[in-house]
Amino acid sequence: KGVNVAACTAMGAITELVSRGYVAWEEENRLSVVKPFDDSLTYLKPVYETIAFFKSEDALRTVDMYASKTHLPSSFREWTIDELLSSIGNSLAAAGYASEIPTELFSKEIKYAPKPGMVREVIENIRMEFFKSNRITDATLCLVALLDKSDFIPKYFSEDETVLLKERLKEEREDTTHAPVEKILEYIDDVTRIMSDIYWA
Repeated sequence: KGVNVAACTAMGAITELVSRGYVAWEEENRLSVVKPFDDSLTYLKPVYETIAFFKSEDALRTVDMYASKTHLPSSFREWTIDELLSSIGNSLAAAGYASEIPTELFSKEIKYAPKPGMVREVIENIRMEFFKSNRITDATLCLVALLDKSDFIPKYFSEDETVLLKERLKEEREDTTHAPVEKILEYIDDVTRIMSDIYWA
């Protein structure tokens, strides 16, 4: 499960970089930077710099750099999954959505937790779109796909809701209105499946 969570975290960053127009998803599932980075998006910087360094890299290899201990060229400032999570946590804290939590004495690691109500707000937004709305945004669809593949849906939804959520997810993925993110959704499936085969076989 830990590998899938790491893979989905990296895929989430890639998805946002693509949707914001900083990275292009090219043929043969290769990623490349297409415009300068916005320094205000610090939580995306690790993945952006990884893609920029390799210029045209396979998306799976990019994800693997965070989900595994892949050895990279010494000339590359290697980012780890812990640093990616730290960047995300720091950004959420700066925006008032999360706060630092105590760690072991003398530990240099900084951990974050969402502030009360923040997770509930996201989950309620998913409930609204999936159960009460006729329109599900591409962003929410990708988020639910990532939650599904990282096995977090049962943590936040009841058993009945989980069944309905997965049924709606399947239906929406077949809807042509989500064509712009179809490739990303397919790759979320592929990445988690391949990671599981490699690390948990």
